[in-house]
Amino acid sequence: MGRLVRAIDVSNYQPRDLTSLLTPDSEHVVVRLFLPWEQPDPQHSIDQVASVRANGRTVGGYVWAYRSQSPEETALETLKLCERMNPPLVLPLIWFDCEEDGRGDPGPDADWLSRAVAQAEALETLCGTYTRLGWIRDVFPGGEAEFAAFGRLPGWFAQWDGMVTLDGVWLPQGFERAMGKQYSRVPLDQDVFDRDVTVYEPSPPPDPCTRLRAALQAEYARKPYKAIT
Repeated sequence: MGRLVRAIDVSNYQPRDLTSLLTPDSEHVVVRLFLPWEQPDPQHSIDQVASVRANGRTVGGYVWAYRSQSPEETALETLKLCERMNPPLVLPLIWFDCEEDGRGDPGPDADWLSRAVAQAEALETLCGTYTRLGWIRDVFPGGEAEFAAFGRLPGWFAQWDGMVTLDGVWLPQGFERAMGKQYSRVPLDQDVFDRDVTVYEPSPPPDPCTRLRAALQAEYARKPYKAIT
């Protein structure tokens, strides 16, 4: 397992400018990406991401997996929102938030989640799931046996035990290890992740002129330029 990274995750309950919430332990921030059918509007997410970047932290993103919404549109609109950011946000993966919304939507079933993942992966974007064991057992159709099909994806689990470690996470069937844990909700959601799911944007491509520039500089040093008089 790679290096552990401390993080927070945020939503509309946190301000658009997250600067005041970022402590030295907040190396990574997972922002809720609000899609066109949600409130607040997507600009809330754009502003939060901008403030995280301005403070030199890495950024992740999660989206709510509403069973009442199209899974394909959920994946597509997530990537469209990332493209609107300046510069565009390249996610390490899309975390699909699998839980009830408190307003009647129970969260995804296996068909919904399979279609959302297939759409994202077709667009060359990795996926993971955020959930809690109680939701899988009590709400997800088919329980742990059905959810086990998603064990190939990184799992981020809510387990509010205050322990900043990925050891001892209660794993559902089909999962060999946790890649993230939300270990506290006080004073806001606090997490720990394996670094592999927090490294987000690739380094800038190498300058194709680097070698040529170095060769020319060496040549000029060897044969100093002389002005024509």
